[in-house]
Amino acid sequence: MKKTKILIIDDYDVLRKTIVMYLTDLGYQCIEAENGKIGLAHIKEYQPDIILCDLRMPVLDGFGVLRNISSIIKTIPFIVISGDGDIADVIKAHQMGAWDYVIKPIKDFSILNLAIEKVTNKAKLKKENIEYQNNLENLVQSRTKALQKHKEKLEEMVLSRTQELQNSIIELKKTQSQLVQAEKMASLGQLVAGISHEINTPVGIGVTLASNLEARTEMLSKLYFDNNLKKSDLENYLEIAVDSSQMILSNLKRAAELIRSFKLVAVDQSSENKRYFDLGSYIKDVLRSLQNQLKKKSHQIVIHIDEEIFINSYPGTFSQIITNLIQNSLIHGFEEIDYGKITIDLFVEDNSLILIYSDNGKGIPKENLQKIFTPFFTTKRGKGGSGLGLHIIYNLVTTKLHGNIKCETAKNEGIKFKIWIPLGK
Repeated sequence: MKKTKILIIDDYDVLRKTIVMYLTDLGYQCIEAENGKIGLAHIKEYQPDIILCDLRMPVLDGFGVLRNISSIIKTIPFIVISGDGDIADVIKAHQMGAWDYVIKPIKDFSILNLAIEKVTNKAKLKKENIEYQNNLENLVQSRTKALQKHKEKLEEMVLSRTQELQNSIIELKKTQSQLVQAEKMASLGQLVAGISHEINTPVGIGVTLASNLEARTEMLSKLYFDNNLKKSDLENYLEIAVDSSQMILSNLKRAAELIRSFKLVAVDQSSENKRYFDLGSYIKDVLRSLQNQLKKKSHQIVIHIDEEIFINSYPGTFSQIITNLIQNSLIHGFEEIDYGKITIDLFVEDNSLILIYSDNGKGIPKENLQKIFTPFFTTKRGKGGSGLGLHIIYNLVTTKLHGNIKCETAKNEGIKFKIWIPLGK
């Protein structure tokens, strides 16, 4: 099997070689470059499958590399390495065509491997989608020519083509189902990546505080056994110990809450089980698991729930609906918008559950409003849009939950989805 070629462009020798060793052990073929100029030469010579590039380098930085290969990064995954806190650099690189990013210092290299796997799967889905569309167009052209050629045998052709069409519809539905499942799994993959980034922060703070407390304890112990311990040393240590313990406990509780939300949402999203649950609390868990995607820009989510709403339904279905709606806002509504607002209203009316989702994004042109729930309709063709997000929502609401969904929008005036779900189904 051909090894995936990864080009690593970074001027920091230790980090670059560490990445090479790690990825080589995972079975990847690695190529090194210490600056962007050499990296461009290697791109032409080796034609890598994935590019992993630092943003800040001498000679030619990562932004220069992006500008020089702007025509090919649509097909070659480009992952940027950014210093901790340089979120503005990450946003700029993303706008220039970068697929994903990794923050350094890299404390857990599994995050790097996860980013590589994610962009690899995304590239594969893009390729399969393009091949599928090309095959479908070729099939339509072939059938059109056949009909024109056999006009004199119309009745016989109708019977034959009807049978072929039925088979094609069956195959199309099968393929569509596979693509929908792939979209759901991609969403779950994003959830895993996001929660990994979120957990790193409280765990990292806890490790730092615990290390500091250990060092302080050793210093205090040495003073005690050397008979040099003063009252002020003990008081200072106790103050630090109390503060550190409280902060460690607070961060561990935060990590535990994130893991609990992730386990709950991930299990529900990957299964079709029905159970009794608090819908408002569950949606908050879903939103918590999506925080990593939301905080890339200063977007805000406001949720209004009149009271506790307990229902016997499919929590994974609601997770998928909320996740796809938020993804739609991030990809389409908030394109080139840094401060978006999403509002979720949830209440019961006339024995029906009402969920109103709205954002203040770009909205949808009137001519596209009737097409948004159609499978494979997207205004982001070739830019990561599959055209299945809203189609999945429509099918889940109408088929799985026996409800109805309506969209209201106007260009540059945001979008509103109103979902009715009968209770007791």
